[in-house]
Amino acid sequence: MSTTTDTGKVGKWIDDLKPLLRPITGLEADPHNPRRHDERQIAAIMKMLERWGQHRPATVRGDIVVIGNAMVEAARRLNWTHVAVIRDIVDGRQDSDAESLGRKIADNRAPEIGGSWDKRVLAEEFVAADTGEFQIDDVGFTFEEREAIVTYEREVVPPSEFKNVEAGMSTEFRCPKCKYEWSGQAKPE
Repeated sequence: MSTTTDTGKVGKWIDDLKPLLRPITGLEADPHNPRRHDERQIAAIMKMLERWGQHRPATVRGDIVVIGNAMVEAARRLNWTHVAVIRDIVDGRQDSDAESLGRKIADNRAPEIGGSWDKRVLAEEFVAADTGEFQIDDVGFTFEEREAIVTYEREVVPPSEFKNVEAGMSTEFRCPKCKYEWSGQAKPE
């Protein structure tokens, strides 16, 4: 899965990506990438690459990374010499500038739309994976985040109709994020 030379680590990839390897030195970050990547995200990707290797290729247009800028930056910081890439050629032709831009924006935006974690299933997965084979920060969560999810007991839904309440009235529930307080029933299982 990984390759090392006398000069250092070439990289680590799933086997199917090996035919797509390209020297990282010739690749340039997209200067017009609208997506920003903070240090925590780059560090999480570095841990993922170190632990599991590259599992999907970056997309390039010539030498410019169109999709996968954060992954390529993480690989650079790990001193990898190669990454797997694909070219933005569809049906035998190079994407137009507009198509390339659309793909880049859609690839970054799509994961943000309508997705959420099923905390109950995620908690079950965390518990099942608690074998010591990897650390929780290898998957991008802090220990505190993991604990909050694993100890998550039930999702509480406020009633659809609220009665007028007086200040100082006792309540049953309090949102840990926004501190909103209400009384009602827990969401049915």
